[in-house]
Amino acid sequence: MSRVDLDTFVAEQIGPPRRRYWIARDPDPADGPPNSVRGWAFIYDELGPDGQWTPGWDTWEESFCEILRYPPEYATEPLLWRRESTGDAVDLTSLKSRYDGREGSS
Repeated sequence: MSRVDLDTFVAEQIGPPRRRYWIARDPDPADGPPNSVRGWAFIYDELGPDGQWTPGWDTWEESFCEILRYPPEYATEPLLWRRESTGDAVDLTSLKSRYDGREGSS
């Protein structure tokens, strides 16, 4: 399993509205030149009345700490985040120091 696989997190909101959320390293470090700027994407899709998932909203930030401000703004209930590759539950706040060199409580 690559580091990129471990750097994608998912959560689902039952709703209403029903949404799927992602936080992921972007772009994938395997893509593009080695010195390209890398950051984090926050994305959500929403289940429409027709039963189809449609794009909701997305944004990009340079740091992991900055991207963490979006889930509380868009989720209508507490989210259980998981690593997409393994399904393991994760506490995103505790990962701040790993990705940004910042303490988890800030």
